[in-house]
Amino acid sequence: MKYRQDPNWKNTGLDDIYATWDKLVPVEELPKFEEMGLFLVE
Repeated sequence: MKYRQDPNWKNTGLDDIYATWDKLVPVEELPKFEEMGLFLVE
């Protein structure tokens, strides 16, 4: 999670994060990552 080390990581739009995940994460893994993403946002 290199973006956590970037002081501006919170400025990254969720759309950008999900777009990156779409490229990196297999479709069958998406539910886990979506739950993690919701947890991080809260």
